[in-house]
Amino acid sequence: MVTFPGLAWLGVPLTKLFNIFRSPIFACRRRCFSLVSVGRSKGILLVAIEHSIPLIEQGPFDVLLHKNTGQEWRQSLEDYKRKYPDVVVLDPPEAILQLRDRQSMLRDVAELDLSNAEGFVGVPKQLVVTGNATSISDSVSAAGLKLPLVAKPLVADGSPKSHAMSLVYDKSCLSQLDPPLVLQEFVNHGGVVFKTYVVGDYVRVVRRFSLPDVPEGETNRSGVVPFPRVSCAAESAEEAEEAGILDPQAAELPPGPLLDSLSKGLRQKLVNSLGPS
Repeated sequence: MVTFPGLAWLGVPLTKLFNIFRSPIFACRRRCFSLVSVGRSKGILLVAIEHSIPLIEQGPFDVLLHKNTGQEWRQSLEDYKRKYPDVVVLDPPEAILQLRDRQSMLRDVAELDLSNAEGFVGVPKQLVVTGNATSISDSVSAAGLKLPLVAKPLVADGSPKSHAMSLVYDKSCLSQLDPPLVLQEFVNHGGVVFKTYVVGDYVRVVRRFSLPDVPEGETNRSGVVPFPRVSCAAESAEEAEEAGILDPQAAELPPGPLLDSLSKGLRQKLVNSLGPS
């Protein structure tokens, strides 16, 4: 685990000390070091939590940033809050728990009233599978889901397994899947997704590559096809557009009022201060 004790020696007038809980995987990401640099330029010192040392023995810190929900970690946070009552924990574990279940994620979106917004937010038809894989085909037929289907692990906890997704083209291969999982009808969307980051009232949208559209009636594909984490598929959809790979019409950003209504509604439902939508 990487820590940054030397940052305070740089002479920057540091005003806030942020502590970040990071998994070993996250610790290796290039963006983390970029975040540290930007924070330093704004007078914020970001320090990674040292896993080998009890949390209560670290700090004190102004803010704790994390995405963990384990019982042991929750107890550590409660102990830390008792010792340092002024620390801000982003986000509370109980709020993060709502985002670990992909079924409840979409349910929260479906329940939003966006009738006054400029646009529409749809939710793919889905099926939660928790039983034996051999019964998935019958369950899909009973639910009336149309292929292809996107198969996602039910739990979204940031682990590599939670991002192991697949596109299923025929029912005969459904028994190969590993429940518990969520099956969603694949919706053509122009090969682009919009990652919407919300921090308080601030909303930032970036475009990312996604899975290409599946032509209607196409029958020459079969099996279960794994695909990488869509949100990390490309650094810039704008570069693809400039190269003529991505249709500018398909990559037009959603209307601002729609994004504002969506982010406000999700904040109220999820009680989260920050996070991607």
